[in-house]
Amino acid sequence: MPPPDQILDAYFAAYSFSYPFIYMLVHALFGALIFLWGRHTPWVTRIRLYFGLLAVGMTFSLFSMMAVPLIDRDLFAAYTIVSVGITYLVYGLTYVRGMWGSYSMIGLVLRALTVALIISIADIVVSLGSGVGASLWIDWTVG
Repeated sequence: MPPPDQILDAYFAAYSFSYPFIYMLVHALFGALIFLWGRHTPWVTRIRLYFGLLAVGMTFSLFSMMAVPLIDRDLFAAYTIVSVGITYLVYGLTYVRGMWGSYSMIGLVLRALTVALIISIADIVVSLGSGVGASLWIDWTVG
């Protein structure tokens, strides 16, 4: 059996490799199944609108990840929680900006919170899927 640091390196390599593929698959499925864009919106348009929301959230996440090396180890958990919370708000605000005037204020806010929650759940599913896939890969190649 190889040393633990080599196994960990291989795990992160497998996780990083599988993540974009699982990300696109999971989010395409979620995007096709979300009906928060109005009645009779075709599934292709739903996916396009959904990925438009994702682009804004991914951009914020990219910049927040670039700041991670500057964060003190003791503050890392708090930074992560705040970063995830702001990403959630970015998803919701982007939905509000795009759908402004289409619904009542309460309906718009509820839909924005719902779509942000759905995207957050999809992100968790992607991370779990990539983690499980990487674990299976390590088990298959090392074990």
